[in-house]
Amino acid sequence: NITSEQYSAGKHYVQNYVLGHSHPSIISSYKERSTSNNNIIISDVILTNKKRYEMARVNIPYKLLKFFEYAVLDDMPLQEANKKTLRLTNKKAPFKKFKECLSILAYHYGYVR
Repeated sequence: NITSEQYSAGKHYVQNYVLGHSHPSIISSYKERSTSNNNIIISDVILTNKKRYEMARVNIPYKLLKFFEYAVLDDMPLQEANKKTLRLTNKKAPFKKFKECLSILAYHYGYVR
């Protein structure tokens, strides 16, 4: 089980990724712009979220990054993400590594101090 802070941090990470790598029509669905013809606001939202995603991403240990992103961005089951990346043999280890990444992000995003 994960804490509410870990869950919020994971959602925050995904939101930064989606908005930072999205098409303007997706951003309008998030109501991030005030008018339909204002491309400056669209670009600013994309750039801001992309930067936030990249800043959060560097906090995750390099060896865990691909595993974590398979799980949260590609919605891949942890066991499958483990097979593709970490190849941990203990069945509980992938979940522990996943929680470790969420804890790092919870600290990064300020959900925990």
